Amino acid sequence: MRVLEMLQCVRIPGPCPVKRTGKCSDFHGIWEVYNPTLDDLVRGSAAGDWVPVIVPQSRWMNRFWTRPADRDLYAASVGGLPTEDELALGSRRRAVPSSLSQQEMERICRYGEVSAHRSPEREVFDRGQRFDASAVSIPGQRMPRPHRPTGTDPALLDWSAKSRWLAQPQPCQHCGKPASLLNDQGRPSHKVCQEQAAG
Repeated sequence: MRVLEMLQCVRIPGPCPVKRTGKCSDFHGIWEVYNPTLDDLVRGSAAGDWVPVIVPQSRWMNRFWTRPADRDLYAASVGGLPTEDELALGSRRRAVPSSLSQQEMERICRYGEVSAHRSPEREVFDRGQRFDASAVSIPGQRMPRPHRPTGTDPALLDWSAKSRWLAQPQPCQHCGKPASLLNDQGRPSHKVCQEQAAG
């Protein structure tokens, strides 16, 4: 499962993913891993809160679940996304006749027998790392922070629920450093960063 995060260019490692050099003031999309419980995925997919999506990469297809709004925004930015049916049709178009000769079927089951033949291990492309979604870019605009009257405290959020804690730290959506908590939108965030943003 992934969510479409918008990060300011200066917070993304390496050069600007759009200009391919230097940095800009825009916000660029990143597909960030989201790790809910299996029950959350089952309930969310049944309710339509999570939808399957296929994102083509240079050498493979990424398949994952995301929020409908994230899928629609990304699809609109790249001119649409393929479906499983379209991928299957494309595979049939590329199919070539087999050059294998017919052989009589072996009628002895050899399952579990020790054999010297081993299939090569397939390369794992998705190891849970974030990947580029810079087709979704938003111009950076300096918005003045709302004026808070003197003597008022920032909004305090309740962080005591067990459901807020992540099994493994993930990048905070505000500062990018590892965070062990989820905010009210289910995104990784430090308590201090979220309360400062809530202002």
